[in-house]
Amino acid sequence: MISTSTDTGLAGARRLFAPAHTVFSWPLDFSLVVRRSLNRVRPDLVVLMEGDVWPNFLAACNRRNIPVVVVNGRMSPDKGYPGYKKLGPLAAGLFNRLTAIGVQNEAYAECFRKLGTRSDKVRVTGMMKFDTVQVADSLEGQEELAAAMEIEPADRLIVAAETQFRRFGYRRTTIEDITAEADTGKGSLYLHFESKRALYMAVVETSLERFVARTADILVDPQPAPTRLRALVALTVEHYGDDELLRASLFGQGGLVDGEVSRMAAQIQRTRIRSLLEELLVAGQGEGSVRADINVEAAASVLFEIGWAVVRSALEGTNDFPLESALSTLNGIVGLGLLPRSH
Repeated sequence: MISTSTDTGLAGARRLFAPAHTVFSWPLDFSLVVRRSLNRVRPDLVVLMEGDVWPNFLAACNRRNIPVVVVNGRMSPDKGYPGYKKLGPLAAGLFNRLTAIGVQNEAYAECFRKLGTRSDKVRVTGMMKFDTVQVADSLEGQEELAAAMEIEPADRLIVAAETQFRRFGYRRTTIEDITAEADTGKGSLYLHFESKRALYMAVVETSLERFVARTADILVDPQPAPTRLRALVALTVEHYGDDELLRASLFGQGGLVDGEVSRMAAQIQRTRIRSLLEELLVAGQGEGSVRADINVEAAASVLFEIGWAVVRSALEGTNDFPLESALSTLNGIVGLGLLPRSH
């Protein structure tokens, strides 16, 4: 059985694994919901990818003697670790409920140990997504695999283009490079995309949706809107810090892209992220944590500019204050303008 906590992940899992395997949404971490889910699924083993750990779910599994392990685990020393450290002994209690934790590198392992996780539970297993991948221009059975995964020709071209753009940049990548990577011809490319520029924009949109998928939990979090905004900015710093293509496309840095193409790619990101902020504000209005009289579109635009100033300074290392201090200040300032007067 396969479960995922985002709509994007659910759609992908169903496409890849159903009906041979049962695919379902991960249960909300409420005791009653978790209990009902476990009663229905009755797992012998639970494998969590990368490290999303849910307290009620873990406690319920422990009571039923169901082993729970983390694979491909990660915990950034300067991002995830400080947050868990604030929990004190609670963090140790949480992670020690796990049967085993397989992490990507020793730095992540040390973070778990410093939080009080028993050393015998933590093992460095490497980056499981990539460590066993054969690196070659083509692989035996790739056409059959693409067909089995129902990867459309346009999607194959986007994957191939992303590989080339990330490796060589926009200017140095040619149509021939992309079609060779996709094992197809120019005719197929131009059937789906009118130009290399259009294909680059499709790559940016695809990469951006991966970021958007990571924001899903923040958007539905019951915390007030200003607190969710702070979490969104922190996640953006983390994600854009790891994604050079998105970062270069937004800020025109790194040498991957520049000029008009960079400006067009930046506009795609600005529009999409502003829409996320609008969703957050509208949800806050419905919950009563955001003033009802605020112009949502204008507020989202202003919040985008403020938030991206914090993100950019954090990524460039030009902020005179630690990121946590900047986020706390942002949370306070924004809260004064967004919260209803009664707050």
